[in-house]
Amino acid sequence: MDACIVNVTGGELPPEEIEAYKRRALDLYGRMPRQIDVRVDGDEVDLRYHFTYRPVVYRGIRSTLEVFDDDLYD
Repeated sequence: MDACIVNVTGGELPPEEIEAYKRRALDLYGRMPRQIDVRVDGDEVDLRYHFTYRPVVYRGIRSTLEVFDDDLYD
């Protein structure tokens, strides 16, 4: 599971715990994040997952000017 970069701030974590956070992300989201930011605060941690952005294909509604009835304004 080395495809993910893990940044730890505020303390140190054992490698086993870091791997557990990677597995958790995979279980929760079904894919591996590109980066995990872990902020250690005593016995608590804040996790922030960063995924690779996938382009969104927008398929807008196509219309023509035929939908406007010019007869209404005559």
